[in-house]
Amino acid sequence: MDALIRLYLESVGKRRPLLPLPLPGQAARAFRAGANLTPEHAVGLRTWEEFLSERADRVRS
Repeated sequence: MDALIRLYLESVGKRRPLLPLPLPGQAARAFRAGANLTPEHAVGLRTWEEFLSERADRVRS
């Protein structure tokens, strides 16, 4: 999540302090373990970086 947020902030030209926030519970533990990721069922072709770049291009237009 840290890398995603840093890339987002960079793409929108903002600087913000990022503080670690431990999330308790079973759902947060599952996310940390990657249970939300299904690379064998990937349907998209864009990366997070490509998405941010396209979004930034639209905002600038």
